[in-house]
Amino acid sequence: MARKKVLNVGNIKNQLPINYKEWDETLFTIDFSNLNNLNTLALNSYNAIYIVLENLNLNNLNALCTNLYKSLTDDGFLHILSPNTESSINEDTLINTLIENGFYQVFNGLDDSNIIAFAFKSEPTQPQL
Repeated sequence: MARKKVLNVGNIKNQLPINYKEWDETLFTIDFSNLNNLNTLALNSYNAIYIVLENLNLNNLNALCTNLYKSLTDDGFLHILSPNTESSINEDTLINTLIENGFYQVFNGLDDSNIIAFAFKSEPTQPQL
């Protein structure tokens, strides 16, 4: 069985959470102020995309979500960590943007300083939950 693929979007300092330990990781470096390289992402290729939203403005959030959605496999999901203190993007804005971009279901919550969200492209399976 092929290993699952995770795309780590951001920069090299983003360490993947432990639950992706056995997955094949691809690092995709991005400058959140210029999202032009998003169109180079392979379509329908990743089971998961992990992203830490740093210095992302509201205008770029929609373009980011649209492109990441296209890169997920049909059963894929987006795992987002957004600093709650530094971002102009609040929890409601993030969730609404994900849903507007076609994500089937979004689970979200807060920890001490971050918004955490899992956005599924289709209905999540029991093992994904």
